Amino acid sequence: MKIIINKILPILVFIFPSITGAAWDLQKFDLTPFQSNNRLEIDLKTTFGSGNVRGVITKVKGNIICSFQQPDKTQGLINMDANSIRFGYGKINKDAHNIPWLHSLKFPNISFKLNSLENFVWKNEVLQANASGLLSIKQSRISLSLPVTLHYARKERKKYDGKSGDLIFIRGNFPLSREILSINPSKGLESVGDQVMVRLNLMAGSGRVRPFLPCRTFDSPR
Repeated sequence: MKIIINKILPILVFIFPSITGAAWDLQKFDLTPFQSNNRLEIDLKTTFGSGNVRGVITKVKGNIICSFQQPDKTQGLINMDANSIRFGYGKINKDAHNIPWLHSLKFPNISFKLNSLENFVWKNEVLQANASGLLSIKQSRISLSLPVTLHYARKERKKYDGKSGDLIFIRGNFPLSREILSINPSKGLESVGDQVMVRLNLMAGSGRVRPFLPCRTFDSPR
């Protein structure tokens, strides 16, 4: 019997991580509990003042179903409240919510449907990828591929809200065009440039802690 166990044990050790890893690979992360940490910063180039006006969207909700063994299987939906956008310049702050721009009274929600993470590469504990999906803003549906980084923090959720779970931190920095976004300048904003720089800072938590992580970059420190 001892000989049989000794022969079977190495096989189980090899197979078990693969089975449990597959079961744990798809993991749901919720952005909603961390709204105070989530924000989209928006930089506009202008021909007045300091030449730059910064805005921020502070109400960001949604879920992301992450796969770290197959990042291209990652999907999700991120919802942003257009009414929460605020700029540091009074005129832009007002006009940004009007019809030529966001028309936030009629279209209060901006969403990004994440379909996949593409062209991904691991660098230490960070996954770099292009977030491919569909942006819905006003009546427009726009296909986008945005460069992002994801950092996985195992067992770190308890430090933020006292609940057991893992965290992911999503960062991105990329330009968008107001013309492509169907955001046209009003008469008062004709001196605002077409390029919009977006800085993404998101945090989401899972409802469970992974027993182990599939990628060597996620190994716990020894």
